[in-house]
Amino acid sequence: MVLVLCEPSRLAAIGRPAMRCSAILIIKGVKVPTLVSSKKRLRQEAVRQRRNATVKSTLRTAIKRLRGNTDADSAPGLLSQAHSRLDKAVKRGVMHRRTAARIKSRLAKQAS
Repeated sequence: MVLVLCEPSRLAAIGRPAMRCSAILIIKGVKVPTLVSSKKRLRQEAVRQRRNATVKSTLRTAIKRLRGNTDADSAPGLLSQAHSRLDKAVKRGVMHRRTAARIKSRLAKQAS
Protein backbone atom coordinates (compact mmCIF):
# COMPACT_ATOMS: atom_id res chain seq x y z
CA MET A 1 0.00 0.00 0.00
CA VAL A 2 1.29 3.46 -0.88
CA LEU A 3 0.26 6.42 1.23
CA VAL A 4 0.68 9.85 -0.35
CA LEU A 5 0.95 12.77 2.07
CA CYS A 6 0.32 16.26 0.70
CA GLU A 7 0.60 19.62 2.40
CA PRO A 8 0.24 23.19 1.14
CA SER A 9 3.43 24.76 -0.13
CA ARG A 10 4.59 28.27 0.78
CA LEU A 11 5.84 28.63 -2.79
CA ALA A 12 2.33 28.79 -4.28
CA ALA A 13 2.49 32.59 -4.31
CA ILE A 14 5.36 32.64 -6.82
CA GLY A 15 3.90 30.16 -9.29
CA ARG A 16 5.30 26.91 -7.88
CA PRO A 17 3.03 23.90 -7.25
CA ALA A 18 0.50 24.58 -4.51
CA MET A 19 0.93 21.17 -2.87
CA ARG A 20 4.06 19.38 -1.76
CA CYS A 21 3.64 15.60 -1.69
CA SER A 22 5.74 12.71 -0.47
CA ALA A 23 5.03 9.03 -0.92
CA ILE A 24 5.41 6.53 1.90
CA LEU A 25 5.32 2.81 1.20
CA ILE A 26 3.70 0.77 3.98
CA ILE A 27 4.81 -2.86 4.21
CA LYS A 28 3.44 -5.02 7.04
CA GLY A 29 2.45 -1.98 9.07
CA VAL A 30 5.94 -0.41 8.92
CA LYS A 31 6.39 2.86 7.06
CA VAL A 32 9.16 2.60 4.48
CA PRO A 33 10.09 5.86 2.73
CA THR A 34 10.33 5.86 -1.05
CA LEU A 35 12.13 9.16 -1.62
CA VAL A 36 15.92 9.25 -1.37
CA SER A 37 15.82 12.23 0.98
CA SER A 38 13.32 10.44 3.25
CA LYS A 39 15.53 7.35 3.37
CA LYS A 40 18.52 9.51 4.29
CA ARG A 41 16.47 11.25 7.01
CA LEU A 42 15.56 7.82 8.44
CA ARG A 43 19.24 6.80 8.55
CA GLN A 44 20.20 10.11 10.20
CA GLU A 45 17.48 9.71 12.83
CA ALA A 46 18.72 6.21 13.68
CA VAL A 47 22.29 7.46 14.17
CA ARG A 48 21.10 10.39 16.32
CA GLN A 49 18.88 8.12 18.43
CA ARG A 50 21.85 5.85 19.22
CA ARG A 51 24.07 8.84 20.03
CA ASN A 52 21.43 10.45 22.23
CA ALA A 53 20.79 7.16 24.04
CA THR A 54 24.50 6.91 24.90
CA VAL A 55 24.63 10.47 26.21
CA LYS A 56 21.46 9.98 28.28
CA SER A 57 22.73 6.71 29.70
CA THR A 58 26.06 8.15 30.87
CA LEU A 59 24.21 11.15 32.31
CA ARG A 60 21.80 8.97 34.29
CA THR A 61 24.70 6.86 35.57
CA ALA A 62 26.58 9.94 36.81
CA ILE A 63 23.46 11.26 38.57
CA LYS A 64 22.74 7.88 40.19
CA ARG A 65 26.30 7.65 41.47
CA LEU A 66 25.99 11.08 43.06
CA ARG A 67 22.59 10.40 44.62
CA GLY A 68 23.67 7.00 45.94
CA ASN A 69 26.88 8.38 47.42
CA THR A 70 27.29 8.17 51.21
CA ASP A 71 30.91 9.33 51.38
CA ALA A 72 31.20 13.11 51.91
CA ASP A 73 34.79 13.18 50.60
CA SER A 74 33.91 11.95 47.11
CA ALA A 75 30.77 14.11 46.71
CA PRO A 76 32.51 17.14 45.10
CA GLY A 77 34.15 14.96 42.45
CA LEU A 78 30.90 13.16 41.66
CA LEU A 79 29.05 16.48 41.54
CA SER A 80 31.62 17.85 39.12
CA GLN A 81 31.29 14.75 36.94
CA ALA A 82 27.47 15.03 36.91
CA HIS A 83 27.68 18.73 36.01
CA SER A 84 30.07 17.91 33.18
CA ARG A 85 27.72 15.23 31.81
CA LEU A 86 24.79 17.65 31.98
CA ASP A 87 26.76 20.32 30.11
CA LYS A 88 27.70 17.82 27.41
CA ALA A 89 24.07 16.74 27.03
CA VAL A 90 23.09 20.39 26.54
CA LYS A 91 25.90 20.98 24.07
CA ARG A 92 24.84 17.97 21.99
CA GLY A 93 21.20 19.02 21.99
CA VAL A 94 19.92 16.09 24.04
CA MET A 95 18.59 18.30 26.83
CA HIS A 96 17.44 21.90 27.14
CA ARG A 97 19.84 24.19 28.98
CA ARG A 98 17.27 25.28 31.55
CA THR A 99 16.37 21.68 32.35
CA ALA A 100 20.06 20.96 32.91
CA ALA A 101 20.40 24.07 35.10
CA ARG A 102 17.46 22.96 37.23
CA ILE A 103 18.93 19.47 37.68
CA LYS A 104 22.36 20.93 38.51
CA SER A 105 20.83 23.16 41.15
CA ARG A 106 18.96 20.28 42.77
CA LEU A 107 22.04 18.05 42.73
CA ALA A 108 24.18 20.78 44.31
CA LYS A 109 21.58 21.34 47.00
CA GLN A 110 21.41 17.61 47.72
CA ALA A 111 25.20 17.17 47.75
CA SER A 112 25.78 19.96 50.28
